[in-house]
Parts: sequence; structure tokens; C-alpha cells
Amino acid sequence: TRRVSTVGAPRINVEAVFGENVVKPAYAEMQHLTTYEKKVLKDVFILVDIDLGGTVSHEELLSMLNEMQILPPSDLAREAVSRVLTSFDEQHDSGEMSPDQLIDFLEQVYDGVYWRLFTVYDTLTANQVKIRELGFMLFELGEADNWVEVDDLTTLTNDGAAEASFEEFVKLMQILRERRLKKFRESAGLAAETVERYRELFRKYCVRDAISVPQLLKVFNNLDGVVPTRPEAQEFVFNLVERIDVDGSGRLDFEEYLNFMRCFDNWKLVKNEVVAGAGTYSELEIEDMQISMEDTWIARFCSLRKTEVEILRDFFDLYDHDGSGDMSKDELSGLLGDLGLGPEEQQDVLSGRESLQGSEVAIDFEELVKMLAGFWRQTYQAAFRAVPGGNLGILNRNEGLPTILNSLGLLSDGVTAKLPSLLQSCPTLIQLEDLWQVCGRVREIRYAEYRSTRGFSKAEIREMQSCFREFDRDNSGQISYQELTQALDRMGRLPKTREEQERLLSLLRRGGGGGGGV
Repeated sequence: TRRVSTVGAPRINVEAVFGENVVKPAYAEMQHLTTYEKKVLKDVFILVDIDLGGTVSHEELLSMLNEMQILPPSDLAREAVSRVLTSFDEQHDSGEMSPDQLIDFLEQVYDGVYWRLFTVYDTLTANQVKIRELGFMLFELGEADNWVEVDDLTTLTNDGAAEASFEEFVKLMQILRERRLKKFRESAGLAAETVERYRELFRKYCVRDAISVPQLLKVFNNLDGVVPTRPEAQEFVFNLVERIDVDGSGRLDFEEYLNFMRCFDNWKLVKNEVVAGAGTYSELEIEDMQISMEDTWIARFCSLRKTEVEILRDFFDLYDHDGSGDMSKDELSGLLGDLGLGPEEQQDVLSGRESLQGSEVAIDFEELVKMLAGFWRQTYQAAFRAVPGGNLGILNRNEGLPTILNSLGLLSDGVTAKLPSLLQSCPTLIQLEDLWQVCGRVREIRYAEYRSTRGFSKAEIREMQSCFREFDRDNSGQISYQELTQALDRMGRLPKTREEQERLLSLLRRGGGGGGGV
């Protein structure tokens, strides 16, 4: 049995280590934080940036760093932290730090501790200390409690050599810090039982290993019934997702989701108020909230007007025959055709979605709008640059806009009638973003044109109007389901197959006028 002991470790005189006569050796000039550490620190910064202002107080930062266990629990480290903070306050006088300033702060702290501690044992300035002396350094930094742990740690970078360089010492510190950061990142600093609870809800509501903003409502409802329905709370949720969503997909993977949940819980505690009405909501209430919040989020994420997103949802519901919330490639083709997109344009839209092979691939509403927004942006940008002068990024509205709208095939009768007011709403010299805004309003005009006819000819519409009036015997503007069946039979449109009948029932459930009629 090996005897474990730290006997013989010298006591470090902090004042002597930080004395003015201590000279930094040339070999100590190096960066201490790895690329991984910098990334994680920026990602978790938001955990204490409750108001999303971009800066946090020194006290909040030190609390987070201690929670992550990346500040050595030693007198040397505490002295270095105190000195660096004092210098920082003299330069900035704000009492707060940004993510970049946090990284700079830690670089200075580690630099102030590591090389000073190393030179206590490297008395010959030879860039070498004995392994026993390296053990004393690990004891001082709180990285080891006994010689067995020292042996285990030094094998990480030293390969059994009798001596270690400063670079090897710094590399060992980086490995130990990264271990702690990975462990912290996996749980966002949350207790194990809390992580498991969040994991269970994530699995329940995620789609393709990620969770969207509207789906978070169901998570909240399952946790404590406190759902962010107030504008202030929803705005915070949107801002928080945008900050945490590193890849810009608009959805959160599990790691991002844990960070979000911790931040949102912290925000509720700081606000010290109920974010929304207390009590668990019913599934129908949550579904209504989810649709409204999803429309708001998608409009914001895709830079669209919410009214357009709501119109697109109507189109989606019309072609989502089984009401599943997902659309097959074939169903999507019919919808895109009604939006005025030809086969080649439809293919361009679908190219924005990965792994679209066959007709069984399911596409939800959020994905559809994102694909459309991406297609529109590319198309409008190409049309803008094709106009003389457009490659310079600026055009005259009176000449450029009509030309672009005509090239895009957007100049319908309704759009042409409103073209003067559309031109008047733009600055004299337009940029690509101005074109995006105008085209958004043009699309809404065209949607309105289509919704007034649903793609039927004038003759077909007159036939339906006549048939409706015939069966609307009380002139109430509504006919019963039985009368509807008779009217459809009269026009030769009565569903015959089981699939057609189920589709009609689905449409009636979602679009009926209430009171048992339409």
C-alpha cells in the first residue's frame, strides 16, 4: 500500500510571488485559453446575462466562474483576481464585463498565477520543474489532494518524464479546465434530477432532435403552468432563443435547450412576478397560444409581416388534408402551385430542405415558410442585380421597381392598380431591403386575389353562388351540413371515396362556420 501524503509541500508567500522584483521569463509568453474554452465561455455567458444587455457585473461573473470551477481555489488565484479587477475598474469604471472582456480577464488571471507559481520552483529559469515540484504546484492550485492524483494527472501531458516544462504545465491546466467546462455544459449547471426532467420533456416535444419556440410552450405548461403569453415575456423568449441558437436554425438542440431553460428560470426569479396567468392550460388553449406565438416567431425570424404568415398558414391548413401539421411533398406541390410557383420554382423552393427524397418526407409549417423566405430572397436579389445599376446596390424606384415586379411575374391586375401607392411608400432610391418590403406587400395583394376566388373560374364561382343561395332558404348566409351535401351533389362534386369524405370532414372541422353549418 502506497502512503498518500502532501507532507513537504512548501508554503507559498503570496506577497513575494506578486512582488515588483519578480521577472516574467520569456518562455511564459503564451495564450492560456483554448479555442474551446473561449467558445464555451461565450455560450454560457448568457446564463448570468439576465436582461440580455450584453454585460454583467463582476460579482455575477465570479459566481458563475466559481460554479464552473475554473478559477483555482487558492490564495494565489484570489490575489490575481483582485489585482486584475482593480486594473480593469481603473480602465473602464463600469463594474461590468462583456464576453470578450471576460475572456481577457481570465487570460490575465491565469497568466498572473501560472508563470509566477512556476518560477517559484524553476529557480534556474531553465523552463523545467521536477515532477515532485509540479505536484506541489497542483496542491497549491487545488487540482490534487494527494500524490496518487498527481501521478494520474501528470501522465496526461508528461509521458512519465522526470521533469515538466511550463508549456506542459499550462497544457495540463487547459485539459483540467476543459473537463470541467464539458461537464458544466452538459447540464448547464443544473442538478441531475432537473436535467432528467427537462430531458424527458425535450424528447416528448422535439422534432428531429431539436425543439422550436412554439413547442417550448408545451414544456412550460408541463412544468409549472407558467406560460409566457404576455408581450414582455414573449419578447424575452424570442431574444433569448436568438442569442442561444448558435447555428441560426431557429430551433434549439438539447444543449441549447438546457441553457434556455436555466436562463428563463433565472429571468422569472429576477422579475419576481408571474410571467402569465397561473394554472395549467388545456391542450386547446395551448394550441391556440402556440399557433399565435409560432406566427409571431416565424414572421420575426424570416423578416415577414405577421399578416402574411397568417395567410400562409391558411394555405397550409387547406392542403394539410389529414390535419397532421405536416405536409408531404405531393401536398406541398399543390400549395406552391396555388401560390403561383411553376415546377422549376417549386424545385428551387424544395432545394432549401435537406434530404427531400421521395414523396413521404414530412414538412411542417415553420419549415415551409423558411424555405419560401429563402427562395424569395434569392430570387429578388437576382432580379434586383439584373436591372441596370442594381449590381451597385441602389435603384431608382420609378424605373427599377416596375421592371423588377414585371420580371418576377408579380404585376397582376390588383398589383398594377395599387402600384402608384406602392411606389409612393418607397424612398426615391431603393435598396434590396426596400424591394423585400414592397414584394411582401405585393404577395399579400396576390394572396387576397387568390383567396377571393380560390383558383376557380368566374363561371364556377357563379355556379356555386347560385347553388348556395338555393339551399340558403332563410337567407342567413349559412347552410347546414346536410344542405351542403345536397349542394355538392347538385354540382357533381359530392365526395365518393372514403379518402375524399375524410378530407371533407377534416376541412369542415377546421373551417366550419359553427352552429353545425358553413
